[in-house]
Amino acid sequence: MDAHIKIINESISSRISGRKDKVFILEAGCGSASWFDIGANADVVGVDISWSQLYKNKTLDHKILGDIVTLGFKPASFDVIICCDVLEHVKRPELAIANFCNSLKDGGIIVILVPNVLSLKGLATKFTPMRFHQWVYKKIYRYKSKPFPTYCRFAISPGALRRFAKSNNLDVYWESYRLKWIQTLRTKSTLFHAIYVILGLLLKVLTIGAIAVSETEFVIVYKKAGMPRSPSVI
Repeated sequence: MDAHIKIINESISSRISGRKDKVFILEAGCGSASWFDIGANADVVGVDISWSQLYKNKTLDHKILGDIVTLGFKPASFDVIICCDVLEHVKRPELAIANFCNSLKDGGIIVILVPNVLSLKGLATKFTPMRFHQWVYKKIYRYKSKPFPTYCRFAISPGALRRFAKSNNLDVYWESYRLKWIQTLRTKSTLFHAIYVILGLLLKVLTIGAIAVSETEFVIVYKKAGMPRSPSVI
């Protein structure tokens, strides 16, 4: 199992363990399957904009077809909110996160995993056309599915996500950069991996370290008051 997914699972488990009452979990942009181990006493709501993805997902207790930006939930209705590899496809991701905050109970956590916009991969994704994304999916990754439109707004950059926590009465429970994408690229094409690393290093030098090379994804877990801080901050 991916080390970051394992730690996210531990964060979720720490919120669920010992609870005899029902734990309410939202998977925002749930897709066709869950990456996470969720306890038997959990009630899991999945929201996705694609009905075909929702239909395939067998891990949900409730399925909602809708937009995570505009869909309204009752305030303080979830213990855990999970949003992974989704916010880069949203035009106004900050509105989606604000929606999550309103729906989160005191002591609850929000798990967010996004591309690091301030990496070569993130900037290439942001500024290249959809045709290029489709070519990469097909020729390098050999994926049969087509990529979703991607915006990679700077509102999901690591710094912006940290600032969001400060301005919305949230603590950063855990955060880390994730290197999985560049590791996957190495297994798919050694040539493109080498080109990526060289271009990334050049860009890192030119920007005096502002642009990352390997840290292509960012994970952050917010928490509301009422939950002890994680001892395993990376």
